[in-house]
Amino acid sequence: YNNNGVFENATELVMDVTGASSAAPFTSNVIIPNNAVTDTYLRMRVFTNIQAFTDACTDPIIGQAEDYAVLIKSLSIAPKVFLQGPFNGITMSDDLRAAGLVPTTEPYSGIGYSFVAGGGETTTAAVLAVTGTKAVVDWVVVEIRDVAGTTVLSSRSALLLADGTVVDTDGTSAVKIAAIVPSAVVGQNYHMAIRHRNHLGVMTAIPVALD
Repeated sequence: YNNNGVFENATELVMDVTGASSAAPFTSNVIIPNNAVTDTYLRMRVFTNIQAFTDACTDPIIGQAEDYAVLIKSLSIAPKVFLQGPFNGITMSDDLRAAGLVPTTEPYSGIGYSFVAGGGETTTAAVLAVTGTKAVVDWVVVEIRDVAGTTVLSSRSALLLADGTVVDTDGTSAVKIAAIVPSAVVGQNYHMAIRHRNHLGVMTAIPVALD
């Protein structure tokens, strides 16, 4: 689906429902693309080639597709970090931005970083024109990792400002990152990591609850 509910370039999820029944339901966890608009309804299409199943809405039959409305949620996070290179003891210098060396498209895809449900983020010249403590220092990568800290569950690029705030591509908003398991995010504990192209990455020392 896309944000208009049109099935163009939709992601196909093949579910093995062997043995599923009302007494033994199955679940399937999916990653929602982070370009989905929070608090809006998108569409999901269910197609079955086995016996009909039942839910609270309808009874899809063999060989016919049924459409469902899906309420999209994402995580809003507001990390704060400082890069040692440009750090002056209070804020960070925005020399790269001032020299026109911060691109409007995130650079990490081009250097081989493999995003999970993210990548390709863009900003505008107007955002890069801001000066002072809210000036853009550079792009960073934000990762949500599992409780062990070893598996990246969702990642995307974001902008780092001179005061250490990591923001979305509009230069002001909290970073919206794809929901990992939309029905089970609240109360779950995850690690958050911030990475940069020529600094060591950092990660939360212990898993934190995201809500």
